[in-house]
Amino acid sequence: MPSANTTKIALMFTVAVAVAIIAALSVSLYSVQSQAQEQPSDPENNVSFRDNEVRLVAAAADIEKRINESIRVMRLTSELAQVRSTDYLDSISIEHMGISEDKDIEKRTVARQVLSQHAEFSGIFFLTPDEDIYLGEHFEQQEQLPRLNYADRD
Repeated sequence: MPSANTTKIALMFTVAVAVAIIAALSVSLYSVQSQAQEQPSDPENNVSFRDNEVRLVAAAADIEKRINESIRVMRLTSELAQVRSTDYLDSISIEHMGISEDKDIEKRTVARQVLSQHAEFSGIFFLTPDEDIYLGEHFEQQEQLPRLNYADRD
């Protein structure tokens, strides 16, 4: 049975990735809406207006599909034993803004697989129950973080 801390880590991972995906997809929808509004529509020619509406509906459906797929990936990933373990909590350091690149290779491997198979994810971060960074993948993103603890964020 997983511990409360392990479950909390998996949940924080899922929430963090969901927030990043929703933000990226919102930008995409905003871009599509802006393009649709920039195209002039002739009141006597409703075809252009209807084309824009169709594009917006299709874009919204695509974004919804991508969000649902991302949620599915996060749920499946959060159930993996490699993701639920935190064997290197005592190795967290400010030097690496989490654990070093050579620690918890199994968790890093899972993160790399998700990143390689799902372009909508640009990075994956695991946090501790105290909201310290445990690890980030790509490691270069982890190293460049401005701080170790993110407890002040929702």
